[in-house]
Amino acid sequence: MKLTIESTDILSLLNGCPVRIWNGRTDSGVGCIVYVAMIQVPSRDSKEFEQSLLKEKSVDCIYPTAIPTRMNY
Repeated sequence: MKLTIESTDILSLLNGCPVRIWNGRTDSGVGCIVYVAMIQVPSRDSKEFEQSLLKEKSVDCIYPTAIPTRMNY
């Protein structure tokens, strides 16, 4: 299954963990909501990822942070 997600500016707590809510849609067209607590990106891309997410949606209570990975892509 493939899932396409788009970030929103909605933040929530899920089991005590802050999450950002994303709208999703499967490749067959089924809509869903995705609760994202963490996204891991390669170290070389982490700043660009954070800046893109902050630019796209304005969030003033919890700031998203990309967690750099040591894995090579």
